[in-house]
Amino acid sequence: MKRLSVFRDHRVVQNRQPARRRRNFTIERLEPRHVLSANVLITEFMASNGATLADGDGQYSDWIELYNPTQQTINLAGWRLTDDAQNLDKWTFPAFTQSILEPGEYLVVFASGQLTETYVDPSGYLHTDFQLSADGEYLALTDPSNVVIQGFAPQFPTQRRDVSYGVNENSVPVTLIGETTPSRSLVPTNGSLDSGSAAVPPAWALLSYLDGAWTPSPGGPAIGFDSEIDTVPNIPNGTLLPEGLIGNDLTDPEEDGTLNGTFTVGSGATPSPGNEEDDKALDNNVATKWLEFTPTGTYYQFRFAGGQRHAVNSYTITSANDADNRDPYSWTLSGSNDGVNFTVVDTRSAQDFLSRFETRQYRFNNGAAYEYYRFDFKTKFGVTGLEVDRPSGNAMQMAEIELFNDGPIDFSTQLDLDVEAAWTPVKSSVYQRVKFNVADPSVLSSLQLEMRYNDGFVAYLNGKRVAAVNAPALPTWQSTASAERADGDSLGWQVFNLSTALGDLVAGDNVLAIHVLNVNDASLDLLSQPRLTGRVLLDQTLTPEFMPQATPGAPNADGFEGIVASPQVSVERGFYITPFQVTLSAPTAGSQVYYTTDGSAPTAANGTLYAGAIQVSASTTLRAQAFRNGFLQSTPITHTYLFINDVIRQNYQATLNRGFPTSWGSTAPDYGMDPDVIGNFDAQGNSLGGDLFGGTYAATIKNDLLALPTMSIVMNMSEMFGPNGIYTNSSAGGDAWERAASIELINPDGSDGFQIDAGIRTQGGAFRSHGLTRKHSLRLLFKGVYEGNTKLDFPLFGEDAATSFDTITLRADANDGYSWNAAGAKAQYARDEFGRRSQADLGQHASHGTRVHLYINGAYWGIYNPVERPDASFSATYYGGEKEEWDAINSGAATDGTMDSWNT
Repeated sequence: MKRLSVFRDHRVVQNRQPARRRRNFTIERLEPRHVLSANVLITEFMASNGATLADGDGQYSDWIELYNPTQQTINLAGWRLTDDAQNLDKWTFPAFTQSILEPGEYLVVFASGQLTETYVDPSGYLHTDFQLSADGEYLALTDPSNVVIQGFAPQFPTQRRDVSYGVNENSVPVTLIGETTPSRSLVPTNGSLDSGSAAVPPAWALLSYLDGAWTPSPGGPAIGFDSEIDTVPNIPNGTLLPEGLIGNDLTDPEEDGTLNGTFTVGSGATPSPGNEEDDKALDNNVATKWLEFTPTGTYYQFRFAGGQRHAVNSYTITSANDADNRDPYSWTLSGSNDGVNFTVVDTRSAQDFLSRFETRQYRFNNGAAYEYYRFDFKTKFGVTGLEVDRPSGNAMQMAEIELFNDGPIDFSTQLDLDVEAAWTPVKSSVYQRVKFNVADPSVLSSLQLEMRYNDGFVAYLNGKRVAAVNAPALPTWQSTASAERADGDSLGWQVFNLSTALGDLVAGDNVLAIHVLNVNDASLDLLSQPRLTGRVLLDQTLTPEFMPQATPGAPNADGFEGIVASPQVSVERGFYITPFQVTLSAPTAGSQVYYTTDGSAPTAANGTLYAGAIQVSASTTLRAQAFRNGFLQSTPITHTYLFINDVIRQNYQATLNRGFPTSWGSTAPDYGMDPDVIGNFDAQGNSLGGDLFGGTYAATIKNDLLALPTMSIVMNMSEMFGPNGIYTNSSAGGDAWERAASIELINPDGSDGFQIDAGIRTQGGAFRSHGLTRKHSLRLLFKGVYEGNTKLDFPLFGEDAATSFDTITLRADANDGYSWNAAGAKAQYARDEFGRRSQADLGQHASHGTRVHLYINGAYWGIYNPVERPDASFSATYYGGEKEEWDAINSGAATDGTMDSWNT
């Protein structure tokens, strides 16, 4: 194997403290379970919080979750948390109400390294005066006497960003009330069974009550009725919405104004003050409007409350009351279940609203349920870039947005017993009793009630009131729910932790009694369906696990025993002349390595199981990842191997042979080296002529490709060039059009480069259009969701520039580049970079830049100009302060912060 240069890998990692030697993990010796249950536990913590849970200051600090598994209230004032085995009283719980833990309650404390022990943030969270090390360290909870109640000693293992670590009981779930558990119900006709006192449970809720005369539901505990099925008529796309539409509106607020979720809007826009803020888009009132000062458009993202997921397949948009050039013109709607990775479910273009307050409905096929939905709106100006289309006041507006699920919502299809015939003459509430058996309550470690209900309920366990929603303190037979519950919400399960009621269970028969409440006498539906589950301890151990699904303030999700180490590769990335073999090894015993060469992240489903040395004879992008049952998979590794004699022979067909598509949507692609410039070459790299310049550039092309650093982008081909790929849809922007990629910097002289996983988008204005150029600018974004890398830490622009970056723009040089035909002989690839460097040489701050040869999945893509993006982060770096304190303004709109300071 002959190599052109030696490459020393500089893999980017984010560390807060120097790496420490990893040791075996243990938990401080604990007493048997019945003694352990008398103590508060550290059940979960996160030592590298990239985007999981924000504190009240908006920061993603480390956090520690504590849990009270006992039947008693515990005041933690005077107890301590520490990350130092030699300093057990490092941080003390203050004598605040936050330190009081009720039975079965969780407490989240942020380990943010505050200067005081008593800091409480605006959201009410306690903060410690130390931070956690993701490299592993000691962590313990002690009582006021400095007795270690629980400790991770000598240290917890190395952590991964946004993956929590904690303990789970060695237990199994047991169903106490399931979908087929029989129940009995009664529609009361008078108040003879009322309690008369909130302190006294109603007689019908007691275990001893005889319910033999009640109506049985032998098939299961789902009772209620539905005399009207809500649906949405089949309305053609983009047509005026008729009056009186009845449907499952998932985003209408409740009667009390409570919205079934939360929303965010793009940071590059400035909300209008004076009753035109962004919440007006979801207030169910077309007389109000949402207006943002952004000439090109912005996004609007909605997240359903409580982790609910809905399969949205239609929506409405209502135009607002003033200039029609402020209406949304084109947009995409995308869905996501993590708020980061979005799937486009609907795309609209050239939508002209013909009048003010006109509501149009758009329907599409979508069977996937998502927690997040995001509109990326563009004004007509944002699409065309023509000044004649610029909206008045540089603003975008709309009166209302509504999301729908067009499928019928019919409670009757869910019921085991229809009680409408009994309820209608009386129009009261409904009593329900569900008996279940527990052989030995002492083996249960937790108890959980799940409810599907409409509109409210009170639940009693053996006569003890344990849960209630939309219910009065003293319900009677004629009580109604205090609020209406949306039908779509009613079919979702709401979870209630009843672990504090474990002591109320008895060996043998028990009863869950439910007082079902309707919102009023005119209601046309009612629903009650309970599920009750417990967990049975198999032994008295607490098992430490890594949990990719962190659950701060809630019971822990299933976790993994460990994290698989990344595979090791025998040959580093770089430039090569002769073929060679690459071997992969797995440091974690029992793990298997899968690899790909098509740019996609390897899995067992799409990768090749490594079984022996891999032959590399041409330019190759190798990605590998290790897996082991019961362990969290490794982070992937990516290595690009480039053969110059292969690169100079890349043409259109050779690029297709690499897996590139024959079209970008409706656009024919432009691939490969231009034979008019460099001619043709044989397999050994010898020039065969055929160019238009007499061999001038053919003679130097090999050295030219080694004269600049090389940047290699490796990613899923379809996410770049597929129907929903970002390059195919180069004019689309925003988070919804960001994809995951590996980025490598390879220096032919053998100096340090890097590899980092990041997000990638297209970048720019008019030159996003395929009609102007097929070579588009790109932008790299460094975020925790991409294998934990929140910044690029590397001196990309030399010693005189910053060395840590949130984002980097890869400029294609647009109208100063040869790929734009209209540039003619004026293209120099130099004007912007010359201007920035001149400004810096005059002693002013300026965006730094450099030059690279860019490759995408091994295909040469041209010379690019990586530059700093002059945004809020740039300003904080060079002028001081925090990036949250800066506003960045571009084309009359704020890309960071707001326009407030600029306009005053």
